[in-house]
Amino acid sequence: MNLAKCPYCSKKITYPEAWHLKKKLKFLCSECKKNSIPTLGVSGKIIGGTIAIISSLLSVLSFFVLRAGVFVLALMLFLIFVLFFLVFPFFIELTKTEKLN
Repeated sequence: MNLAKCPYCSKKITYPEAWHLKKKLKFLCSECKKNSIPTLGVSGKIIGGTIAIISSLLSVLSFFVLRAGVFVLALMLFLIFVLFFLVFPFFIELTKTEKLN
């Protein structure tokens, strides 16, 4: 997995920069000083949706079939989402800003 690169100068962004991009609408490259728009890539959307489905199935399976306790279920779901948020920055993509007429 690779971190995003500036679409203008191809400078790779750092992990902390990518982590903070989920809250921002624009990214200013420190190298070329141009703005780009951070978006979640297709693979990130697929993995996020898959994790949501797995969490739902795990909840139903744990509650009705395995009769696991609430603590065990909460711990499993917490670990799944922590893992997703740790790899989330690798799914950020930077796109060029288009000029508005």
